[in-house]
Amino acid sequence: MSEALFYNRDTNISGVAVPAELSDLSLTPVYGSRVEFQGTNHSYITDDFYYNLIPLSINSLGAKFSLRYDVNEANAKSLISFFESQSGHLPIKFAPDNGGIYKTVSGVCDNYAVNFINNQHFEVAAILSVDHAPTFLNWSGGNFANVPFQNWASTESYKKYDVTYFRFNEDGNLNGKLDSFYYCSGDHTSSETNSPTGTASMWSQKFFFEPDIGTQNDVQIKADVLNYKNSFTQRLKTNDNIATFNMSYTYSNISDLQLKSMLHFLENKGGYRRFEHQIPSVYNRPKVYYCPSWTHTWTSFNSNNLTVELVEDPLGVIPTSTFPWNVDAEAYFTEVEAHPTDPYTFTAVQKAALSDFFDALDTEGLSSKIKKMWLVGFSVAAGLRDVMNPTEVETWDIPPVAGDMHDGYATFSTEKLITTSSVESLGLEKNDCGAFVTCTNMDDDATINYVNGYASSSKTFKLSQRKHTSGPPEEWEPWFRAGSSTYTKFRGGDFGTDGIHNGVFLASRKGDGVGDYVLTRIKGERVLEEGVDDVVAVGQTSDAAIILWGGTTVGNVSSVGITSGLTETESATLAGLIYDLCVGIGHTDLENTT
Repeated sequence: MSEALFYNRDTNISGVAVPAELSDLSLTPVYGSRVEFQGTNHSYITDDFYYNLIPLSINSLGAKFSLRYDVNEANAKSLISFFESQSGHLPIKFAPDNGGIYKTVSGVCDNYAVNFINNQHFEVAAILSVDHAPTFLNWSGGNFANVPFQNWASTESYKKYDVTYFRFNEDGNLNGKLDSFYYCSGDHTSSETNSPTGTASMWSQKFFFEPDIGTQNDVQIKADVLNYKNSFTQRLKTNDNIATFNMSYTYSNISDLQLKSMLHFLENKGGYRRFEHQIPSVYNRPKVYYCPSWTHTWTSFNSNNLTVELVEDPLGVIPTSTFPWNVDAEAYFTEVEAHPTDPYTFTAVQKAALSDFFDALDTEGLSSKIKKMWLVGFSVAAGLRDVMNPTEVETWDIPPVAGDMHDGYATFSTEKLITTSSVESLGLEKNDCGAFVTCTNMDDDATINYVNGYASSSKTFKLSQRKHTSGPPEEWEPWFRAGSSTYTKFRGGDFGTDGIHNGVFLASRKGDGVGDYVLTRIKGERVLEEGVDDVVAVGQTSDAAIILWGGTTVGNVSSVGITSGLTETESATLAGLIYDLCVGIGHTDLENTT
């Protein structure tokens, strides 16, 4: 018997180098490939054709990608060898297309086929099943549709089918996160009037996408039928909702933008969540449907076909999740709004930003890391209130004036606040303390003391803007020191830029050795810059009262605070959350900082 005939049929091609990843082959599926989505649910019908419907698991929405590759023999061998090497159970990362419709996903290949067309022309078709994508755990980014997460903003240009995130409803209550996505119904420049909850809103949470002409539906009127033996048939109406019906829609040659919007909408519903839909013609009563399955086919460049199966829910109820504000956030804005002589009334957007901030602090385990925090853009009195413990207030030494406030940020020039706290009284050590500030349009030719707890050159705590003296050019930029006369400058980290003034600056110490000064900056578009400095700082913990703004701050500011025990990772996370908060409450100039 020939030994050449005795081999493991796990692999059927020899002498081919198997790529580590499918992307290593640089092959793109051809038009005609498709993907089928299917929700895995459990349902049962009750009286009057109402039913209960629940997903079977957190992986209840699956996808089956049927991808076809037109290749030569060498690439056919490589593709086959790769699929066989994954043994039907190893995960394969793949980009379904090169047009950015889908994210890179992970699935398994349990079937492939080869069409031997002619010499050097082969068609390899593979089915990759994605059945381990957690339907809603990745609620903000989703698992399939490549739609960027973006919060709604005023004075922005939006196109029809854009997707935005708007956290609260028209009653001013906080939506659940899954219920906070809206879909643009027409091109426009945004304003409060046409916002998702505006009086002339250009956004919708209904399934408003109109299908191809020629759609047909079949309505079966349900009645109980009694067949008397050797006699007549009698029909009885014993239930309501006897004329419920499903819809099957086709959308032909739709653009990538419309497709991604629809894919996002359907993925957000998870194959079982209900939504409102108005059938485009004939029927004038709105209906509630859910979509258990849909199929997308690539047809040509920027052209796609989508089929959608809709199942009617006769109960006509769309469950929504409305949440109360975070209790810590509510404690803060309740105290600010209740001030007897200088109150400030927060908008729903600002409340949502504050609530999300505290939720995120809890999620990331950072609530205890902020020892003190002040927001100064609401009112003179509000700027004295500790955000983390809103019943504690300080006293202005040089107060701002009401005209300095701009609904989320303040324009300072000579303001000064002396707190009742020191680094020592807050229970911090010289090597376990930090500070942050959020600022834009700062005077770039001046010394500024944002946070200053100076007792002596060896007992100090300071975040300031100082002159960089190793020029030319001479530049002023943020510096930090704690328990030492030695400063560490933000430029000395991994920033590599002189003269940085704007953004969220967060600096801290996490020890006494080299690299224990942590420097973090978030600039426009939430871009992170971070690094550590090699300054070795000795000295003592400062017991001096901490002064904010110092009478030297010139520019627009929104937050300042004191932190404890932050690692590099925690610093980056916290700085990003502070950025989101300050933009959310109104300091939108941060988005343009460089």
